[in-house]
Amino acid sequence: MATFTEMIGSLVCLWAQFVLSDVHVLSPERIACDSRRVYRSHNNVDITFFQGKYYLAFRTAPTHFPSRKAQIRIMHSSDLQEWTCDTSFCMGRDLREPRWLVWKGRLYLYFFAGSQSSWRFDSKGIIGATQEGNGRWDTFQIGWAGWVPWRARAGDSVAYLSVYWGRDLYGLRHHSEVRLLCSTDGRSWHSLTPAPQLSLPHATETDFWIESDGKLWAITRSEGRGSYLSYASSPDSPWTSIALENKYDSPLLFGTPDGLYLIARRHLPGKADRAPRVLPAFIRRYWNLLLYSLSRKRTALYRIDTLHHRVEWLMDIPGWGDTAFPAIYPSRGEEFIIANYTNPLSGKDVWWLRGQLSRTVIYTARLRWVSGKGN
Repeated sequence: MATFTEMIGSLVCLWAQFVLSDVHVLSPERIACDSRRVYRSHNNVDITFFQGKYYLAFRTAPTHFPSRKAQIRIMHSSDLQEWTCDTSFCMGRDLREPRWLVWKGRLYLYFFAGSQSSWRFDSKGIIGATQEGNGRWDTFQIGWAGWVPWRARAGDSVAYLSVYWGRDLYGLRHHSEVRLLCSTDGRSWHSLTPAPQLSLPHATETDFWIESDGKLWAITRSEGRGSYLSYASSPDSPWTSIALENKYDSPLLFGTPDGLYLIARRHLPGKADRAPRVLPAFIRRYWNLLLYSLSRKRTALYRIDTLHHRVEWLMDIPGWGDTAFPAIYPSRGEEFIIANYTNPLSGKDVWWLRGQLSRTVIYTARLRWVSGKGN
């Protein structure tokens, strides 16, 4: 079994043109905040930079699974070493998927309020929060009940937010639909187009990337199946999608001078659809979901080959057990700060399901793109 030191040492991968360093592990339960209890499961991480500070948002709850005790916590730091807790949101129901947006000189956070049941992944609507003076945060209702936010990105004159239909996500009646929402003020969000961007089987978590010429790329998780790689001539043009065998949970796209990259969860057995082909489709899906939960995971870095429309694994980065809800700042350049969560790397490499029931920690690290192989 690899030790934490061995895992970090293996990250100097020059042929992949990336070096990861300065790994700093956070234990949020040790950081003083308000009177609310900080639980042992920390996940759903996002990071950004605003007015001289790094801002980290994450979910804390008894386990990875839905809980009415869940909180969204916000911390800030000037050096990524010492963190101060800003505030926390607790609404008596599950809270998930915090997403930052720096837009028109303001800092926004979006997340969704879920069910009060531990057995239902269900969105009751998207919540927004923005920082006011004196360290205060103002929350507001956006609406879009049933929809789950995934990634917010700022354009030149409009902001975008990818969302997917999350009601009855694991049931037989789930209606797969992915949309891009748009906003000019950070508070009101509307469909970019009348038709959804995707309505493919089990399409859910979707990150998207808009190039300088306006062309769009997207990666979408297909729950119980695999993934989709999509592209379009512009955000509001029809998407062309290609089915992929591997399942890229929690997709995060970012750009360097030489192209487009992805950080996502890696399923060690390989492709996600491993059920016998003779079984009916709905049984195969649940078979795959079970096998997926009982398999080991990693967080991995991939390259998006936009010419041949494929995803290429480059290397693993820290993370095992319950891991891979990565965040990055900035989203384009050569030097990046990433944040992620994982079961403690000093412990055992466990199945994903066991990891979801266990303690997790958050870490930050620096990721550097190296211009030229062998440099």
